[in-house]
Amino acid sequence: PHYGNAPNGLDAALIPGGSSSGSAAAISNGICDLAIGSDTSGSTRVPAAFQGICGYRATMGRYPMEGVVPLGASLDVLGPMARTVDGICALDAVMSGKTLPDNNATEERAFRLVVPDLEGLGISAEIMEMFEHCIDTLVAAGIHIVRRDLRPILKAHLLFSEHGTLVSVEAREQISQFVDLSKDQIDPQIKARLEHALPMTPKKLAYLRRQRAVLQSEVEAQLKGDLVLMPTVLDVPPLISEVEESIEAFQKANAQALRLTMITAFLNMPSLTLPVDPGKPSHSISICGAAVHDEQVLAAGRAVEHVLR
Repeated sequence: PHYGNAPNGLDAALIPGGSSSGSAAAISNGICDLAIGSDTSGSTRVPAAFQGICGYRATMGRYPMEGVVPLGASLDVLGPMARTVDGICALDAVMSGKTLPDNNATEERAFRLVVPDLEGLGISAEIMEMFEHCIDTLVAAGIHIVRRDLRPILKAHLLFSEHGTLVSVEAREQISQFVDLSKDQIDPQIKARLEHALPMTPKKLAYLRRQRAVLQSEVEAQLKGDLVLMPTVLDVPPLISEVEESIEAFQKANAQALRLTMITAFLNMPSLTLPVDPGKPSHSISICGAAVHDEQVLAAGRAVEHVLR
């Protein structure tokens, strides 16, 4: 309501995704080649998916966070955004202080992708059709893909449904330090979202944090160096006109947009989002790994992008 929407570079009538909307829109509209956002629950990856570009959520601690005002301190990480995986790798090297990997050496590294059970997550028919076609394309190109149940992913989803989310509590605590949440000047959509955090008890919050540590360990044990392949978002982005006036429609669209990316953020999984078709909103996949497997995720992303292009 204060400054308007950053225009979605694929279709200005559609929401751009967020919350790093402007960073993604600057790239998708041709203003710049690279940008940096921040990712708490999907804020770089969702706008990247909605606008046909690449976005990355690194393992927490990979990038220095000095000077960053957090939204959720236990979840936040800076997020490189670019048109290509090469652009993501270039930004990652600068931000992490590491050497940019050689293209050929990186793409020759062996890897295996695991497609988890996605039943019950609400993925639309269009996105599932895109995803299955993408799997067929990658398998035909010789990329090793297996289907295997990864219980921590569905466990995290059920945990949020039953107990709420960490970000809702941490965001309320953070923003309350700077502004009185009862003030009328606050975006009513944001105010309504923050108010949902009120019922969270200290006991429930502690339980969420304990379960997070357990599920992160389970992911590492079950993957054993393999990487996860999944859609980035559940569905195509809604029209701005469908959500700008209705708080209920906004909250529903927001929850749906973040459903998959919030899980991998909670599990501290480095996650690379890249488009299957850069001209189609939400036709995007994510390659994710256990914590600190950033180089493997980025290397696999290079190889997958090469096949898809």
